[in-house]
Amino acid sequence: MCCNGAVKERTHDSASTCCRTEVYDYRTHVCCAGLVQNMTFGYDSLCCGSSIIDAAQFSCCNERPYVNHNKMCCGGVVTERLFGWDSRCCNSDVYDDTTSVCCDGVVHIKSSGYSCCGTDVFNYQSELCCRNCPGIASHAIASPIAVDSAAVGADSPIDGHEQTADV
Repeated sequence: MCCNGAVKERTHDSASTCCRTEVYDYRTHVCCAGLVQNMTFGYDSLCCGSSIIDAAQFSCCNERPYVNHNKMCCGGVVTERLFGWDSRCCNSDVYDDTTSVCCDGVVHIKSSGYSCCGTDVFNYQSELCCRNCPGIASHAIASPIAVDSAAVGADSPIDGHEQTADV
């Protein structure tokens, strides 16, 4: 096998993998900061910076471990889960996923029939999102258009509907 430009023997059969130029068994060890280290916490072992942490209790933010049951990492900064497990990040801000939506870094209140259009929200039943129109995010349409979520994709963070027009 080839490890960082060096030909090495597969000393651990199919479980062989590389850490820089060293071969190791990924079932028992982990490569952390360029060094092969024991999986101290079994399969919950996670490299954070240069330390191995227990991923069942800790997460990693900006290469620093933190207790993950009441905190989260937003924009590289550890912050409180203000809304419990419904907390989400919008850049470095925390919002409640059950009541709000993040549109390209801006938090808005969730409303039925609305979807993201850039940093704004629009009514997908009466407007079209025009992403390439200068200065105007959405345009009213003469009559409502039936939206087939399978045709336009279900990637909208509000309710799965998104109408876009590239003009």
